Amino acid sequence: MGIISSSTRSIDQDHADIQRIFTAAKMGNLGTPGRPLKPYLINLVPEDRRWGLLQQAVWWNNLSAIRTLLQFQACDKHLKAKEGISEKGPTSANTAQEIAELFGYLEASKIIKNHITPESEEDIETFYDGSCSIENEEYGLFRLTLASYKGVFHPSVIDKTKSLSVLLNDIFRHVNTGNNWVAVRDKIAQSLYPACKEASNVVSQCTNRLDFYKKIVHVYTDERTQLYTYLNTALRRQRDTGFKPTGKDLALGPYILMFHLLLFCWRNLVREKTKTYRKMKVSSKDLAKYQRGTKFTWLSFVSSSVQQQCAQIFPSCAPSGDLEVHFIIDNSGDSQWQPLNIEDYACYTEKERVYPAGAQFLVEGRSTKTGVPTIQLKLLGSE
Repeated sequence: MGIISSSTRSIDQDHADIQRIFTAAKMGNLGTPGRPLKPYLINLVPEDRRWGLLQQAVWWNNLSAIRTLLQFQACDKHLKAKEGISEKGPTSANTAQEIAELFGYLEASKIIKNHITPESEEDIETFYDGSCSIENEEYGLFRLTLASYKGVFHPSVIDKTKSLSVLLNDIFRHVNTGNNWVAVRDKIAQSLYPACKEASNVVSQCTNRLDFYKKIVHVYTDERTQLYTYLNTALRRQRDTGFKPTGKDLALGPYILMFHLLLFCWRNLVREKTKTYRKMKVSSKDLAKYQRGTKFTWLSFVSSSVQQQCAQIFPSCAPSGDLEVHFIIDNSGDSQWQPLNIEDYACYTEKERVYPAGAQFLVEGRSTKTGVPTIQLKLLGSE
């Protein structure tokens, strides 16, 4: 998978650990000296549950467990529940504090309210240095999603000798077999609900497999949902040392995985080998990194167009910047990251081509035309 490690050896173990910690947490046992709680699992809401660990601790009114969880820097007290109803009423998209208030657990509510957590960074640089490798070998967003939603995406034991890219083909074959897509649709819609209700509603209403695949692609292009921004921020956060995904990042995981599967495996989407064009607004600091001879990675999905006049200006989601920059991308080489033609399923007629997450590029040149920096890129192949 390139810059992000292709290891799959941790998925089954993390899946087992997720089941164990939710069972043990009922007794306030959140880890032992020999098997400590893994920080990157704290904000997960598994496929068979509506709440995360902190919300579950509130339901048990276990103040000790609440305090223990909040001691972890990774713990996201703003994590929202999936759609559902408790014995006290609806808890859809409720945080742990809101659940505490609903149940009348005033001390639990006070503890959570008074806890100050570090704000997660949302303005994350687009550019990632291609000479560096992601440190999060065992717990990238794809692997965490597979660990927490293994039953629906890959119910059998995972062959640890397979790379992540090979495993993706196995997963797609499973999803694409019989009515397996129905369970995948339901789990994606449930997981999406607290992160992007509009997208969840679209996915949940799909009536057949083809419609499901089309809507997964279509909703990515629907700017009204802001799904594009949410999921690409989640993917960029993988660059962080000691990856600490937020509740929203993890809620988006099943959708991100399914969209990535379609870009890699669905034959209805044709690979583009001609030039594509992309326009962005970046900061001067970000722009300076695109120097001739530099290899880099865009960790997120990347939208582009085969017609320069149709290319839309995308915000980089990097620290504030208002410099417009144009990219011209050579896709002629053999590469698993060649962009896919999604225009038949997109909301807008932009001749759109989308690169799978983690595409790698080489800067081949820079120039300035009518005052606008133009950067020539070459899409790189598998390394």
